[in-house]
Amino acid sequence: MKPPFPISLRRRQLLRSVVGGSAALTLPWMAGCGSGDAPGGAPSVIVDGDTGGQTPDGRALPRGLHVSFSDDPRTTRTLTWFTDGRDDPGTVIEYGPITPGMSASAIANAPFPARATGSVQQTFGVDSLTHRAVATGLDPQFPVRYRVGADGDWSTVRTLQAAPAESDRFRFCHFGDSGVTGPATWVRDGVIGMQPDFLIVAGDLSYADGTQPIWDEWFQQMQPLFAHTPMM
Repeated sequence: MKPPFPISLRRRQLLRSVVGGSAALTLPWMAGCGSGDAPGGAPSVIVDGDTGGQTPDGRALPRGLHVSFSDDPRTTRTLTWFTDGRDDPGTVIEYGPITPGMSASAIANAPFPARATGSVQQTFGVDSLTHRAVATGLDPQFPVRYRVGADGDWSTVRTLQAAPAESDRFRFCHFGDSGVTGPATWVRDGVIGMQPDFLIVAGDLSYADGTQPIWDEWFQQMQPLFAHTPMM
């Protein structure tokens, strides 16, 4: 479905230099209120490398990343993720804007201009931690690049779409009854291609029935979508 208003050309132009991308960088072409007219088109599947586990010296790595709104949806994004074990490896988000002409290499490797420390708590019923950090002061005109974790234990660098060009006009997707299934991944990849501004996820998400490892698997299954598009 096409949006009923003009799409800001500036959002499209600023990502033209990263068509083709980098193997280490996920680039979902989510530039705000788009529906498939982004340069080069949207990929049908986003390769996602953060599967958790530990570094060779035993430090826990981020997994199950998901972004949501917890404050002003135009200037903030809240990131939540998990690590295995009970030792906090660090709860930090580093982030910055993707500006016009920025290359894929710069998006993945340039220093981040902003950094915030978040909160951590024990995950219910399982030997892991839940981390949450908020990126603030975002320029709504530009997509965002970010990573979470701590020094030496960072996630893959990812992108977040810019805020809608008009605050009272947006596109969202509503879906549910996912489970940890093959058809659920088809829905996930279809939503990635639709590029909504945010997601409203209905109940019966994972069918975990109180089993936390199934929740972990569900979040990992949905991470290629949830790490880029706000999920409520």
